[in-house]
Amino acid sequence: MKQLTVDNWLAVDPIIASGIFVRIQSAGGTVAELTADDWTARLLDIHISPAVPDSVRDQVEIARGAMIYGSLFYPLFTLGLEQLFRVSEAAARAKAAQLGIPNDRTYYEVLADLRARNMLTDSDHDAWSHIRRFRNVTTHAQDAMILAPGAAIGMFATVAAAINQLFTDS
Repeated sequence: MKQLTVDNWLAVDPIIASGIFVRIQSAGGTVAELTADDWTARLLDIHISPAVPDSVRDQVEIARGAMIYGSLFYPLFTLGLEQLFRVSEAAARAKAAQLGIPNDRTYYEVLADLRARNMLTDSDHDAWSHIRRFRNVTTHAQDAMILAPGAAIGMFATVAAAINQLFTDS
């Protein structure tokens, strides 16, 4: 892992700079290195709906910002995703508040209430339950978890889509 110093903190993380992450073009099979700019573009392509409350949108941007700086310090890809798992709870609670569901409920109970009000299908509820479990595991982790950027960004996109869907018919 990169050991941060005054001299290297603005340098691309050696793992990203190593060229280990590549994109294979299906036409022709060419291989191209994924750069810090590529990871940033992928993260910036994930949009949060204007229907999502500003407080949640702001928290998503903080998580995204941490992930973007993962190109400088690789563990930030995972740390930003872990933050997004916590933001998911804020999103569920914001939706519950819009519906008049009391705020003294656990995250588990809030998801059950949203399901009972048909804001989540059974499939949606299962997906949100997985997000909640990831939130619990990463918040109370015993050891550091470091994901590949593509995996972290893919999960970021999945959680962002779930948040957007929750506020689709607000």
